[in-house]
Amino acid sequence: MGERIIKKIILRIVWSLIFLCLVFILVKNLTLLTTSKSSIPFPELDNVPDFTLNTLDGKEVALSNYKGNGMMINFWASWCSPCKKEMPAIENVYNSFKEKGFEVLAINLGEKEERIVDFLEKYPLSFPILLDDDIVSTDYMVHSLPTSYFVEPDGSLNKIHIGELSEEELYKIVSELLTTD
Repeated sequence: MGERIIKKIILRIVWSLIFLCLVFILVKNLTLLTTSKSSIPFPELDNVPDFTLNTLDGKEVALSNYKGNGMMINFWASWCSPCKKEMPAIENVYNSFKEKGFEVLAINLGEKEERIVDFLEKYPLSFPILLDDDIVSTDYMVHSLPTSYFVEPDGSLNKIHIGELSEEELYKIVSELLTTD
């Protein structure tokens, strides 16, 4: 009888350890998805996929209309804390570089227009806010927010950044983007 109790205790300990390992792996992966910061250069890619999306007021905006400008395509949502933190930095950098040919297209992922309008009242932005149709975010393989694509003036992809960008990081990336040949 004592041997049976010991086997039950050992079995419970083993299952508890397995459970804890699975929880650890899950938490580690979720943390990487939501807080990882990476800038990945992709010099071997040609042009980024073109798209046409609507603004809040129904105006159509096509990526191809911006060819010749260095660009940031930012995928975001109002519920995303890193997105909220980086939007003022994006606005500041945009205002600093727009006269030098820098453009920003901010693509909101699937939120109701009222939520976006509420966000814009708290965080006034002067660059276009576009409404994703789920096709663009799929074409751009967006799995985590915020995700930013930096596009050369010739339309080729310079780099992708997953995670929040500071104003200092943005200044550095945009300065390099606008000075590349």
